[in-house]
Amino acid sequence: MLSGGIAIAATGMFAGFALHTALAEHPARLMLLARARLLQWQESAGRTRHLAWPLALAGFACGMRAWAQSGDLLWLAGALLIGATLPLSLILIRPTDQRLSALDPREAGPTSNALIARWGRRHAVRTALGVAAEAMLALATAQ
Repeated sequence: MLSGGIAIAATGMFAGFALHTALAEHPARLMLLARARLLQWQESAGRTRHLAWPLALAGFACGMRAWAQSGDLLWLAGALLIGATLPLSLILIRPTDQRLSALDPREAGPTSNALIARWGRRHAVRTALGVAAEAMLALATAQ
């Protein structure tokens, strides 16, 4: 089933990118001084902002199609989990992204540090959803 293969590939890439950010990039960023931390976040966000949406959308759409074709609830669960990252990103993460992107690095300090910490916590939730989605899709594939 092609749709299932695309769902698991797109969701796996999403989860992999998110895990890398959560486990490697973000902790390293937090070790920087405020100005460098903000600059690094802005550069990273600018480069990766457009990766997550298409991968999550493809995982969701193809997972839903795989569920419609097979009737297997694991496909539905995986699709809904990766799909949940879209409103989470739009409602909880995007406003923080916008505030951080608008900050002048010369004014970095407690406010930017708090926003980056908030972003990290919310990104961790998005990461957990992506990993859980990939697990469900992998289980669906194994059946």
